[in-house]
Formats: sequence, C-alpha cells, structure tokens
Amino acid sequence: MDALYKPLTVSGGVAWRGERYQLKSGEAAASENRWYPHPGGGFYPPASSGVTPGDADTLTRSVFGGYLGLEAQITKKLQSGVALRSEHYSDFGSTTNGKFTLRYDFTPKIALRGSISSGYRAPSLVQAGFQSSGIQIVQSGSVYNAVLQRTLRADSPEAAALGGKALKPERSENLSLGLVFRPLEDASITLDAYHITVRDRITPSENLTGRDVEAALIASGINGVNSAVFFTNVLDTRTEGIELAGRYRFNLSVGALEVNAGFARTRTEVIEARGVGSLASSRIVGRGALGALEDNVPENKFILGLRYTLGGFQAVFNQRRYGEYTTRSTVASGDQTFSAQWISDLDLSYRFSQGVRVAVGAQNLFDSHPDKLPPSANSTTNPYAIAKYSTVSPEGHQGAFYYANLSYDF
Repeated sequence: MDALYKPLTVSGGVAWRGERYQLKSGEAAASENRWYPHPGGGFYPPASSGVTPGDADTLTRSVFGGYLGLEAQITKKLQSGVALRSEHYSDFGSTTNGKFTLRYDFTPKIALRGSISSGYRAPSLVQAGFQSSGIQIVQSGSVYNAVLQRTLRADSPEAAALGGKALKPERSENLSLGLVFRPLEDASITLDAYHITVRDRITPSENLTGRDVEAALIASGINGVNSAVFFTNVLDTRTEGIELAGRYRFNLSVGALEVNAGFARTRTEVIEARGVGSLASSRIVGRGALGALEDNVPENKFILGLRYTLGGFQAVFNQRRYGEYTTRSTVASGDQTFSAQWISDLDLSYRFSQGVRVAVGAQNLFDSHPDKLPPSANSTTNPYAIAKYSTVSPEGHQGAFYYANLSYDF
C-alpha cells in the first residue's frame, strides 16, 4: 500500500483444541461411611472423604478459533496494529475479542506506546467439574469436632439449593500506556501503566455454614453435611499498576556486564460483589477470600539483575525484593501482615566449545524465609495447624535450593 511508510504486515491462523478432564473416585474405604477395623483394635470412625463414586465424572470440550492481525508503519514515526480473535467453545458458544495498539516515536530515543484490548476466559474443566468430600477439624472451645465439608459443582442441584449457578466465562478490558527512552545505544528505560477490569471473575466461595445451609442441603437430599463450597462469578475486579524497567550494558576491557533493574507496583480491588440466592455477597466471598485477591500479593516488587560474561564463562546474579502483604482472617484481629522479603539467586556456568555446559548455583542463595505464622497457628496449643510459614508467600518459604548440572547442546 503506497499510502503507508512501510508495507503492511498481515498475520493469521486457525487452531483447534480438544480438552478432557476425568475425575475418578478414590479408595472405597474413604467414602463408604462404614466402620472399618483398626489394626490396633477397635474401628475407624465412619467417613466420607475424597472423590466419591457420586463425584466421579468426565468432562470434554472442543475449541475452534482463528485470528487475524494487521500491523502498519503509517508514517516514519507512527506505527499501528489491530488484531481480532474469534473462538467457538462447544460448551460456551462463540466469542470475538480484539486488540488495538499505537506507537509514536517522537525521536529515535523517545517513544510513546499504548494499547486497548478485550479478553475472554472460559472456566477450566476443573473449575466446572471438580467436586469432592472432606473431613475438616473444627475447634469449638477446647473440643475438636470432625465435620463433613462438600465441594460442589457450580451447576449441581446441591449448589443450586444454595444459590449456585453454572459458571460463566470471565470477560476483561485492558488498557495500557507506556514510555520508551533510549538515552544510549546500550541503554534503555521503559515505564508502563496498565488498567485491567475483569467481569464475572471465577472464585471459590467461602465454606458456607449455618443452619440455613444445612437445611437447604437436607432439602436437596444431602444429609450430614456441615459446610459447602462451590465456584462462583459473583465478583468483578480491577487491577492497576505501573512498571519501570531499565537496562545498561557495560563493555569492559575484560568481559561485559549487563545490568537490569525494575520496579513494579500493582493493586487489585473488588469493585462489585453480588449476592447468590438468599446469601449475601459478603457471606459467599468473605474477608479471607477477598483478601486472597486484594492483599495476598505484595503491592511492590523490586528486581536487580547482573550478568557478567567472559568467553565461555558466565555469572548471573538476581536480587528480588517483595514488599509487605497481608493475609486476612474471618475477623480483623486475626489478620497478619508479612514484612518485606529479599530473595537472591546465583548461577555460575562455563560453556565449552564442544557444546558442554557446567553450572553450579542457588535459588534463594541466603535461605530467606517469610515471617513465621503466629504461635496460635503452629504451637502445640492447636495440634491441627502445624504450618510454620504461610504458603501464600510470593516465594522463598521453602528456603534455599542449591544445584549443579551438566548439559550438552547438540
């Protein structure tokens, strides 16, 4: 096209994907609710845990899609692109989403870029089809009681008794704006801001308990169940953030050193929560589940990377700092805020001319751990809560990992 500064770039393709998820029942002893003899005498108490024969199922899905992309250098300084993707799900129908991008180079060193796009994510087959039973230990004063908890399919009659509905796909709108700065040939700095809205976000409900829950389940033919969980679409969320990254390469008299640094700040908040049936949204997705979306991920992250090369030798050191994050309990007094955590990685390697590479290194070199959980969650005062560190730590709760490897590239 003569009207364009450079020839138009056209891309496209088609794809087909088949998915299958099979849920098999576990050992019969776990779900037959019978008194089994104990090797030490007496009997095991009746139980109905794990994947029962009634939970077993097989789900399948086929997805056919196609995409078309156009990129054009409209003028020497202005570049634009548009892309469309259409898909047909055998269980959710058809959807079409698009993306539009612009980039303007004010000078060879400074450019502004931006994009707007829509997104679509169908529920995974696991989210749509998993169900099981579980025995949980609940403390009531000084007494610990075993209660039966059910994970229900969202489209099951049992979940419907509590207001559950078949899951809907997630839909999103994405906006981003960025600045690119290249002050030197071997240096670059980028600054990007983004805004993402997710509608009908798929989240698990709280453990729903109470006399009304038990009564609704009994009315559906489920007896002896004290609590239930199912996936829902009751939330809409908004995520906003900025990312600053820089790179510089030093060409030394002996070898070369590349330095990378970056800072990211992100925040997710629930912008709408809907009720389900007769249950309020605050009961369907309570403080703990909301906290998993809004507070469990550190808002700030800093990274620094150093890469030194000399012939076949290479040394890579990466340093990350995660900011504070909070885990919410059912009440504010049970919340815990974890302090910032530093994680260091080191990799030393040498590549021989024959394609052989030898490397030694460490992930989490200095054996960093997050803050410990409070005594009430790991001491002998509560024998059923033995975790020492929180599993929601962004990384590092399992400590250092050291390695050595030998590889050969053909």
